[in-house]
Amino acid sequence: MSDKSKRILLVAIPVIAFVILFLVNLSSYMGLYDDIVSVVLLASVAVILPAQVEQPKARFGWLLALSLTVTVAAVGLFALCKPAVSTKQASALLLEAGYTEIGITEGQRTYPLEEGGNWFVNKGYQYTAAKEDGKPETVRVHPFTGELTVIEE
Repeated sequence: MSDKSKRILLVAIPVIAFVILFLVNLSSYMGLYDDIVSVVLLASVAVILPAQVEQPKARFGWLLALSLTVTVAAVGLFALCKPAVSTKQASALLLEAGYTEIGITEGQRTYPLEEGGNWFVNKGYQYTAAKEDGKPETVRVHPFTGELTVIEE
């Protein structure tokens, strides 16, 4: 494998992992993983920047191995810290509870968890939902337990 191919891999692997984790975080978890995506990005930059400077071949191999290790560790942490309830499952829980209209208030999609979170996921889902009477309520869904809490306004 040529040095150019190794440099491309060194940059591409962490960047692709970052993009995938970022998209999964937004689409399935409403952005609950703020910290882990930042950790992946910082780790990727810490590995990529030294690689842009000419390195001896042996050292470059170590950078490539470090890049792969950081990427695998970040993906592993993402999987280990994953909430039990995704946004689709949270919506299903709301439907089961009798809510007919479910929406998300922009800027208030999440709320800080008081307990039951972990180092990377410390927020829960927040919805605006209405039952058949049409009165909107703010309903919070705990991402690990699926517990619904109605917030009185």
